[in-house]
Amino acid sequence: MGEYKLTFLYKKGLDYKARNLIFLVIILILIIVVALMIGKNLRAQREVLLARNAELQRELSRIMTELATEDVLRAKLADLREEQFLTDKRMPDLNNSTLALTYFFDIFREYNTNFKFNYRLVNSGTVNEDKEVHYNRYAIEGQTYINLLYVFIDQLERQPAFYTIEAFDMGTLPPEERGMVNFNIELNAYYTPTGVPHDTLTLKDLRERRLIYNIFYPRIHEPMKIDTEEFRQMLDLSEINIVGMTQERVFIRNRRTGNIEVMQVGDQIRYGRLQSIDWNNQEVVFRISPTGIAEEIRLQIQPE
Repeated sequence: MGEYKLTFLYKKGLDYKARNLIFLVIILILIIVVALMIGKNLRAQREVLLARNAELQRELSRIMTELATEDVLRAKLADLREEQFLTDKRMPDLNNSTLALTYFFDIFREYNTNFKFNYRLVNSGTVNEDKEVHYNRYAIEGQTYINLLYVFIDQLERQPAFYTIEAFDMGTLPPEERGMVNFNIELNAYYTPTGVPHDTLTLKDLRERRLIYNIFYPRIHEPMKIDTEEFRQMLDLSEINIVGMTQERVFIRNRRTGNIEVMQVGDQIRYGRLQSIDWNNQEVVFRISPTGIAEEIRLQIQPE
């Protein structure tokens, strides 16, 4: 068909200018048709994009509404937690120095947090908003391992008797007492004549929570020098047995020398350190990096 049209044009005697003009017109028509088709597709895509944009705008509006109510929700959550805390608490019908000390010792026995401290009654009084509610303020000061102190305070806050900590001071001890802190706590013990009988106020069976690490112990150390005598004298995990532990110390037999060595969290071993003591699972956690990639090694007590 194309050959016929060209032959027809040649037979008509059209010169090359006329033929070129016809070709240009045909090409222009094709361009216009293609442009119209592209424009139609672009309009369709535009409609899709506009619909998607409207959907995103609605989603954004919903998110902004939720964010606007987040502070309100947080405040309500805080109120609910406080209400739950107060609901779980019980005021006994009596409190004195002997009963308070007995309650502390109950926590010590239950959670193995015994430590030495001085204890005294500071003052007594009534709550301004409710004259039926009385309190005794006690001061406790002493020295202990930070984890034992943490467990004691945590249980005091979570157990049913209504105690509140009013003042708290804590500091580190000299290097030779590493791992220990001194502390000074003042707390109020509340009671009311209409409260529950004090001899029925027993401890709840709560999960023990402990610090992951000693916040006073540095976590950044100088690089180990492996070509020193000090490094060669360090314990190697492949040459030790765990023979005992407390919540703060680990007793390790060095199979190379036969000696029993005592370690605390943070002490060095070859290529790493004693990271933590998992008292609940009776495991000792070491963190070492002999190849530059840190790994966690857990060891348990091995019978001799």
